[in-house]
Amino acid sequence: MITVGLSLIARSISDIWMIQNATVVESCIITMNRPKFKKALLKFFAALPLISVVNNVLKWSLGELKLRFRTNLSNHLYNEYLK
Repeated sequence: MITVGLSLIARSISDIWMIQNATVVESCIITMNRPKFKKALLKFFAALPLISVVNNVLKWSLGELKLRFRTNLSNHLYNEYLK
């Protein structure tokens, strides 16, 4: 549960950063500021691996949570059936 919460927080932070960075890239395109555009694009590409890790941790932790829930529910229902 803690992993899910932390990964959701990290995902929210990365989404906000991506929106801000995309805005900077777009403004550089509009103003034709080539050095700032290159810098913003480099930051974007540098952050992609970290964002990918955050997404995969979130995906894994949600899958793990689903699996644990199904296992516990199955065990509970089986124990109730055998009473």
